[in-house]
Amino acid sequence: MEKIKFIDTVIPMPLMKLPVRSVIVKLANANILISPGSRLTEKDYKEMGNITDVIAPNLFHCGGIVKAKQFLPEAKTWGVVGVKKLKPEIKWSEILEPQNWPYNKELEMIVIQGISKINEVLFFHPETKSLIVTDLCFNIRNTKGFGPWLILNLFGTYNRFGISKFFLKYADDKKAFINSMENLLKIDFENIIVSHGENVMGGAKELLIKALKERGLTSSGLA
Repeated sequence: MEKIKFIDTVIPMPLMKLPVRSVIVKLANANILISPGSRLTEKDYKEMGNITDVIAPNLFHCGGIVKAKQFLPEAKTWGVVGVKKLKPEIKWSEILEPQNWPYNKELEMIVIQGISKINEVLFFHPETKSLIVTDLCFNIRNTKGFGPWLILNLFGTYNRFGISKFFLKYADDKKAFINSMENLLKIDFENIIVSHGENVMGGAKELLIKALKERGLTSSGLA
C-alpha cells in the first residue's frame, strides 16, 4: 500500500519478544505517525520524511513519544483522553477527540467506548479500506518456544487472530464497548493493520466478528 507504510520493531518481554508495528499514513497535506515504537532508531526517523503528526493511540502506547519528539520536534503530538495525567512530562499538542481531529475525511478516527483505562482510538483509511488498530486485536503467528505459548495462550491469541483477554480485562462498561464494536462493523473495511503480529489483508471484518463472538461481545447486531 503506497499510502500506508510500516516500521516493525521488537520489544523484549519476560519469556518472549513482542513485535510492535509503527504505522505511517500519507495524506494529501499531512503525514501521520501512529504509535511510534520505543525501539525506533535515528535512521528510522530520517527515512520517514516529513512527519506532521505523531499519535499515541491508547494509554499503553506512549513509550516512544519522548524519542519521537526528539527527532520530530515540529510535529504535533496527539494523545488519547487521560494521557496528560499519565505522561505529564510530555508536551501534548492535542487530545484525540472527534471534534479535534482535522483529517476525518482521509483518515477517520474511531473512539472505543467502555474501556477507559486504555482509551484506544482506531483509524480507518477509506482509500485502502484499512482499519488501523493497536491493542484491540492481536495476530501473532508462527511463534516458537514455551514463553510465547504460555503468554499468548493466557491472552487467548496464540498463533491466531483474536481479541486479547488482557485488553478486555480493562473493559469497565461492556455495553458501551459492544455498542462501539457494532458501530465499527458498519464501516466498510477489508483489512486490519495491527500493532502486534501480521496484518490481515482481506476478509478482516469476518475475522473480527468471529473474534467478538468468541469473547461473548455480541448483541442482536452481532449474533
